[in-house]
Order: sequence, then C-alpha cells, then structure tokens
Amino acid sequence: MVKIAVCGAAGRMGGRIIAAIKEAEGVEL
Repeated sequence: MVKIAVCGAAGRMGGRIIAAIKEAEGVEL
C-alpha cells in the first residue's frame, strides 16, 4: 500500500523529469 502512495507522488514529480530524460537520451526506460 505504501509503494502505491510513493509511486503516486514520485509519478507526478518524477514523471516530468523522466520525460525530459527520455527526450534527451531518446531511450525508453
């Protein structure tokens, strides 16, 4: 249950960062 909450918070903040990394590296993680 805790993992879902963490993924939800990280998904909102980290989602933007991951998207930027994907565009920069051009690699799907």
